Amino acid sequence: MSDDLRAVLLESGPPPPSTALDLMAQVADALAALHAADLVHGDLEPADVLLREDDAGLHASLAPSGLPVGDVASDLHSLGELLWLTLTGQPAYGDALALGRPVPQLLPHDSLAVAVNRILRTSMAADPADGYPTATAMREDLRKATRLGDGPVVVAATVASDTGDVANASEDTEQQPATALPVLVLVAIAVVVLVVAIGVGLAMPQLVPFGGTGH
Repeated sequence: MSDDLRAVLLESGPPPPSTALDLMAQVADALAALHAADLVHGDLEPADVLLREDDAGLHASLAPSGLPVGDVASDLHSLGELLWLTLTGQPAYGDALALGRPVPQLLPHDSLAVAVNRILRTSMAADPADGYPTATAMREDLRKATRLGDGPVVVAATVASDTGDVANASEDTEQQPATALPVLVLVAIAVVVLVVAIGVGLAMPQLVPFGGTGH
């Protein structure tokens, strides 16, 4: 089999986590070689990852590319997004820009998910000072995570902290109390008005219909 990552994901969906991590470790190795030659990739996409399968397993390499100027951190951020796509089959940010958005995370239900979340947060850190210093450093973390085996990939609806605990609720979760409170206030006001109206009605003397008698 010889194809690119984009075509394989479209045809077969995400591979097991250990396979996804191993492929990204191989891509990180290719980026490290590129960076050692004072080059950057500059625009890492799924179609740039060439896959080849033989008796020894699945091998990943990069399509020929290299720019003499650029940002190593940008390559590693792109590799983090590529890791998320390979694990989940979903783009990290959809059609939106990554700037200012939280790093996507897996539900931290086991050691594999916690390790993957740490790799994602580090590679896609908004501040390059918080990111991986080199592609080699990211490759080593990917290799360590590969040895944790496979487990279910569950996308978290929240952003996890460095310890794997839930730190911040998503925007949708935060907005629910803000919209529910005015509704509850309006309901309470309506109930009070109804009770007052009933009380006033009971206290008033009954009126005789027009044209009737008072007897």
